[in-house]
Amino acid sequence: MDLKYDPSLVLYLPLYELDDASLVSKEKHGHLATVTGALWTPQGRWFDGIDDQITLTNSLFTGTKNVSIKTVGMWVFTPGTADYGNIYGTRNSATQANWQFYRDINTLDLRIHHNDSFNQDTGWNFPLGGWACIFAIIDGQVNEWQVFADGNWVYTAAGQNFAAASGGGVLTVGNDND
Repeated sequence: MDLKYDPSLVLYLPLYELDDASLVSKEKHGHLATVTGALWTPQGRWFDGIDDQITLTNSLFTGTKNVSIKTVGMWVFTPGTADYGNIYGTRNSATQANWQFYRDINTLDLRIHHNDSFNQDTGWNFPLGGWACIFAIIDGQVNEWQVFADGNWVYTAAGQNFAAASGGGVLTVGNDND
């Protein structure tokens, strides 16, 4: 399927279409992504929940550092059993700024770190054995993260440091065990 891309789109990585070990995103930027272990299926990538991941270099964030409102999102299929691990997020080893959506047994956690730690259960339960759309609108003007799951608002992280979302770093999809 060909989509008409908004020119401001930073990343479009349809994992069901891309079956190589190195992937190039489909929007105008052509970001390079590296697959470690995540197996391709016609429905997308299958992650083992232990060490499979897809990483994109910090070039992904070069043009977004001064953007005050960002949206990040992903469709996720969860297995029929309770589990835990990183879903997706960023890490900047130089500044220690990072954020992630994390599956903690059955619930969605939002974790933000920049000079302090913020770990919060959003109160939303994953559908076991089903698909979920998880995204956040990150507003640097008011330092707020609005978290949505399946199109519904589930949590607001007010007063959380926007630098974690604008400090660059490596985007990781899947477990990040370092």
